[in-house]
Amino acid sequence: MLTKDKDYFKEKLYESIKGKNVIIASHISPDDDSIGSCISAYFHLKDICNPRIMITGKKNDRWKEFEGFDYVEFVEDIANFKEDADVYLVLDGNSWSRFSYLAKPKKVFCIDHHFAQETDLDLHLYLDYPCCVQIIYELFYEEKSVIPKHICEIMLVGILGDTGNFSYVKKGSSEVLLVAQKLIEQGDIQVQELQSKYSKMGKNVFEELKKIIDNAKIVQLEGWPTFIYTYTESLESDAQEAASAFLFYLRTIEGVDWGFIAKQDEDGTKFSLRTLPSAVNVRLIAENFNGGGHDNAAGMKIPRLKAGEAVDKLIDFLKSASPEKFLRK
Repeated sequence: MLTKDKDYFKEKLYESIKGKNVIIASHISPDDDSIGSCISAYFHLKDICNPRIMITGKKNDRWKEFEGFDYVEFVEDIANFKEDADVYLVLDGNSWSRFSYLAKPKKVFCIDHHFAQETDLDLHLYLDYPCCVQIIYELFYEEKSVIPKHICEIMLVGILGDTGNFSYVKKGSSEVLLVAQKLIEQGDIQVQELQSKYSKMGKNVFEELKKIIDNAKIVQLEGWPTFIYTYTESLESDAQEAASAFLFYLRTIEGVDWGFIAKQDEDGTKFSLRTLPSAVNVRLIAENFNGGGHDNAAGMKIPRLKAGEAVDKLIDFLKSASPEKFLRK
């Protein structure tokens, strides 16, 4: 069931989890917003239920400097623990496939900000916000007179991450600026100091980034705005981190309106797509490959293909598709 009623969702969630064993989960390949959402939700809900934070996939230590990250368990698949959990609470993803490769357990609640018209989850709170952390804040923290510094920090990390340091904020979503202001003031946070905890690039990552830049190509297909793409077929964590760092360039090169990066996975290739608001709707592109996300930022996966082959498949799709279906009006 899909809802936009925060009070109804909160009431039903509390009824279902009180005194129960609950698995709080981020989507596969977590980002700042999903980690911030999971950790801040954990600290609130631990007084109501017996929560564990679990994420399907390999461990990423990007957030190791933050209190609460030690509670995050990276596992082969969160669905393997369905016998231990009475309820799953999944955050920052709009379908079960974003969190697990296996069948959905019986009771799954969801909090998310990605576009959704229908859901395969039992109760799914969808709000069109710039980040999931903002929903967590409004559900669990907005009425609290004091929010501990470590919670302010990890929620602000999520906001900064999914808003691109506020560069994606637009009319209708500026409320997130007020949330950030409250967190900065309550947590006595210096933003540059906060970001130094998790945003520095190691030398090995920089070397991998140079390789990814060497693979980059700027493409002009008939009917499509000019785009850039690159890829890595390395499974090493340094290469994966470098690929994420390259996302910055997808919307910052003169004359290039959108682009994507392909990252090799153990059983296929994951794509991150980004666009300027005036170019294409990358969510619609991703949905053709069972992906999704936002109009300006989306993700998808092509199974069983190496990165180079998957890139060719996506470009073949773009060549055969009608650009008008994806161009911004």
